[in-house]
Amino acid sequence: NNSALSPGSGPITVMVWFKLESVLTATRHIYDDKATTGGSNSVQIRLDSGNSPLCIWRLTDEFGIDADIVLEPGRWYHIVCIRNTDTGRDMMYLNGKFHLDSADSSGNIDTSGGIVPCVGTTSGGGNCGTGTANFWDGLIDDLRVYKRVVSAAEIEAIYRREIDANEPKLKDALGGYWKFNNDLLDETDNALNG
Repeated sequence: NNSALSPGSGPITVMVWFKLESVLTATRHIYDDKATTGGSNSVQIRLDSGNSPLCIWRLTDEFGIDADIVLEPGRWYHIVCIRNTDTGRDMMYLNGKFHLDSADSSGNIDTSGGIVPCVGTTSGGGNCGTGTANFWDGLIDDLRVYKRVVSAAEIEAIYRREIDANEPKLKDALGGYWKFNNDLLDETDNALNG
């Protein structure tokens, strides 16, 4: 059960470091949290072919960086996807800088329906890693899921250095935090270990 990560009708911030190994010719998922197989409730960070990043809420409401920004293989990137239900805006930051916002996908996003969140693959078929079409081709590090809006100043601080999950201000509403430092341990009290 991943209810600690489900935003419901509230805000959510998902952030992660990633590195591509090659130019993508198909969609690849970095983070995928769905309620049910084929369901519309979803929180995803993925790259589509051509290395264009997207933040996705509810599968039908997606937004991403303008197509003229292409992510290069061999470089590390830090992406932050925010659903701000107070302002009605969704936002994307890349490498600590604001890049895009759009009208919020209103409504409830309940991802607590039993399928575990997947990192580096999609949850097609109800389990992580079924099939091979969406496996990530690269590296993933320092994944965080907050059930609140993380501020621009906090995003910049996290981008500039790794911050301890126990730092009081950043521990607030932290649903999951995986450093991927030779393990799959969740650094929060939720213990959503991989």
